[in-house]
Amino acid sequence: YLALSIPSNKIPRINFTKTPILSFFFPIKPLPLCLCLLLLLLLLLHLFHLLLLHLLLLLLLHLLHLHLHLHHLHLHHLHLHHLHLHLHLHLRFFFQRSLLSSSPFRRGRGIEEVG
Repeated sequence: YLALSIPSNKIPRINFTKTPILSFFFPIKPLPLCLCLLLLLLLLLHLFHLLLLHLLLLLLLHLLHLHLHLHHLHLHHLHLHHLHLHLHLHLRFFFQRSLLSSSPFRRGRGIEEVG
């Protein structure tokens, strides 16, 4: 309403090319509204895309972390199997040796002397 009551030659306008400070910050003339909205939409899409990429990278990092933990646990599991077999062999060897040392055959007596 105010703009209609003032004649068009009296409305103050900023000349971007003649104002040195503004021409430094805004070297081009103001863009039409549709182009501004399009640029804003592209910027938002770009930010959304970056956010998705960031989340995807975080997800991959967490999966790699879990994968390494599983490998670690698997190595512990194999180590326990190894210790179990080692213990089993040692105990078997120990019991076989102790049984043989108490056996009459071990002391050098023949079959005829036993019993």
